[in-house]
Amino acid sequence: MKSQKNAYTRIMGVDVGGSHVTAGIIENAEVVSICRRNLNSKESATNIIDCISGCIHDAAGSNNAKQLIGIAFPGPFNYAEGISEIAGVGGKFNKTFGVHIGQALTDACHNSSVWFFNDAHCFAAGANIRYELKGKRKLFLTLGTGLGAAFMEKDELLEQHPLIPASAALYDQPFGDSIADEYFSTRWILKEYKRCTGKEISSVKELATSRTAAAETVFRQLGLNLAAFLDPWIEKFEVEELVIGGNIAKAHDLFGPHLFGILNKKGRKITIIYSDHTEECILHGAAELALKSDQSQQKHHREITSFPDTTLFGAANLMAVDSMEFLHCICDQKTVLLRGDQDTDWNYVRKRIAQQLSYSGKRILWYALDVCFADESDKVEMAEPGSAIYYDEGKIQLLVPDTVSDINIIYGSDPEQSKWNGLLMDVFFSCEQVLCSVAPFAAEVDLDHNENRVR
Repeated sequence: MKSQKNAYTRIMGVDVGGSHVTAGIIENAEVVSICRRNLNSKESATNIIDCISGCIHDAAGSNNAKQLIGIAFPGPFNYAEGISEIAGVGGKFNKTFGVHIGQALTDACHNSSVWFFNDAHCFAAGANIRYELKGKRKLFLTLGTGLGAAFMEKDELLEQHPLIPASAALYDQPFGDSIADEYFSTRWILKEYKRCTGKEISSVKELATSRTAAAETVFRQLGLNLAAFLDPWIEKFEVEELVIGGNIAKAHDLFGPHLFGILNKKGRKITIIYSDHTEECILHGAAELALKSDQSQQKHHREITSFPDTTLFGAANLMAVDSMEFLHCICDQKTVLLRGDQDTDWNYVRKRIAQQLSYSGKRILWYALDVCFADESDKVEMAEPGSAIYYDEGKIQLLVPDTVSDINIIYGSDPEQSKWNGLLMDVFFSCEQVLCSVAPFAAEVDLDHNENRVR
């Protein structure tokens, strides 16, 4: 990793999983000062953020240095914005839906720049460095609770390419009578063992170390299935190097020979590497991707100096967001709804307000209404007639204020759609200032029972 000591004293990688969080400082291409914590991903958003930030603080020690943090986070997630879009994934991280995790961790980890990335991409970036891969085209897999994948060409991770899936992933591709994620995961192995023996087993590790005939049968089928699934993609993308990590990869001596035999058919020669250092690769990769992203941002950064004035017709009791009046107004609330137009630069508004609220000592969560936009194939118009904004009612129901945080703020063009009970404020720009005015609102949400209702 290239040094950027002028900008940051410390560079850190973080791996967030469904049951753990690991943080480590990266120095001279090595992971040092590692901290691990158990994580209950079904907890409140505030408690999850407290766990992640606590792990970061423990790894960093008492030195309050300026630090760059790359975080591998499970999806679905808006990695560019730092906003969780996770819903319906076995209950894990459900309570973070719509939460701007990036802002929350920036608030908790002072003097830090925080970046988020797909965990498979972090593994790929770290493994590419660790194993000094030289191939033009590479495929990286993580086999564990699900199937993670990343495609790389000339050391660049691919988000789009005519020879890879539209999602740039493999978990959602058809296989058997379902999708790949159902076949190349811990749950398939445990289910297949039960189907073969009528017995249950607690973990992949227990099965792999048992060395029974049933274990050999299950892992043989895993290898054959994986080969059948990967073969057309390896052929199409012309993969030269395949790196497999994750907990299941530790049993590669049981499934690897069956995979290798098929993938290297017809004289095709593919280098297959099984990684025993998945976590270290993820931490190193997260830090590496954060460094690249930060350098790119600095290179293309343009300071915003002015905004077009917003029409102030009808606005009353205007307050500048950096005023004490505004601070006192917000800090008296449990929930706040910020309403702007479709051109509002919410990143700028959020950062300005968050900076002011940092003096309050309160724990604050920001919720992005945009995560509730309906998919193109299933639009339901929820706004005023003629509006171009469509919302998914099911997603809106998932936007529930966190009962543990001190203040919950939802922002967007129509925050009233959330039916939260709280202070509704309109956001304006005037004379290069961000201004807010209080507006009436009459909807409420039951924080105790998580039920939205309109009065």
